[in-house]
Amino acid sequence: MDSELSRTISGLVCELVKAEHDRLEAAGTFIELEELACKIGDEVTRRLMGEALSERANELDEAAEAVCPDWGKLIGDVPTATAKEEGTAPKPAKSDHPVWK
Repeated sequence: MDSELSRTISGLVCELVKAEHDRLEAAGTFIELEELACKIGDEVTRRLMGEALSERANELDEAAEAVCPDWGKLIGDVPTATAKEEGTAPKPAKSDHPVWK
């Protein structure tokens, strides 16, 4: 993690500790405190991933083609349902791509 991101996260944590002081104080045992910290971490993760995936989905909706992050190869338009029904859609090739394992 770079130092700028680390400082940003530290600032957010300080604000959260101030805002949630009473709840943190009420967590009497280490296990209760750890459970609260895990819930906070889970929520942060859900929000960050949700935002990032939403942005990427919007970008892909606008693009006719995309580059596979694993193979670096261009992936074109996905065949339509009509082409699949007519049997004219290309059949996916078997490969060693991590998704197909």
